[in-house]
Amino acid sequence: MPERNGVSCNLLMAGYLHGGFPTQALSVFKLMSFGELLFHPNEYVFATALASCADISALDEGRQCHAYVLKSGLVSHSYVSVGNALINMYSKSGSIDDATKAFTSMLNQDIISWNSIINAYSHFGFAKGALETFHNMLAEEETPTYVTFIGVLSACAHLGLIGYVPNIACASHDVEDEQKEEYLRYHSEKLAIAFGVIHMPPGAAIYIMKNLRMCDDCHVAVKLISIVTNRKLVVRDANRFHCFESGCCSCDDYW
Repeated sequence: MPERNGVSCNLLMAGYLHGGFPTQALSVFKLMSFGELLFHPNEYVFATALASCADISALDEGRQCHAYVLKSGLVSHSYVSVGNALINMYSKSGSIDDATKAFTSMLNQDIISWNSIINAYSHFGFAKGALETFHNMLAEEETPTYVTFIGVLSACAHLGLIGYVPNIACASHDVEDEQKEEYLRYHSEKLAIAFGVIHMPPGAAIYIMKNLRMCDDCHVAVKLISIVTNRKLVVRDANRFHCFESGCCSCDDYW
């Protein structure tokens, strides 16, 4: 190109990163920042550079990039993309303390911020921190995604709160075991509770009504969901009301 600018260099960096060449992406960043090109990086360039450091767990280079971010004043202006990239870089490079500082220093967090720090805590084995952050997220009325629940369920597994194995005997279809497990995911009470968790205010009780007996698999699953979501879950089946709270059911597992 006869003329190169920050936009073209950032596109080249992103191409290298997504093509599986993070080291080359960092080389372009160094040319922009300290080399012959001398373009002033913007928040998108920093985010790409930090993501490249994360891909190769380059903590020292990530710290240098962070120092340059601070010098440029981008963090103080609350660029969410840069904050998210910092959380990702530090967590993947082995520094959960720095990842936490990056998260708490953000003036505003989005769903990517929350998911990143929850999964970081879970990956490091800090299950209580992951669950506490999840409840803080709900208190901020941020809607969880499947990525959120992956981190939360992993945290619960670390704490021994998830002892959950699909009970394929509850699947009546005459299919292979793998398909039976798949069918269990779509039992009506599970789908209704998932909908309620996504759309109802944090901490609000969820009431489900059905005209069939609740199966054993759903009964175990809903007990665990009541722990993870910190909610009261009430399910009325053909026999009785089941009130799930803190991993226990009012029926005392007899119905």
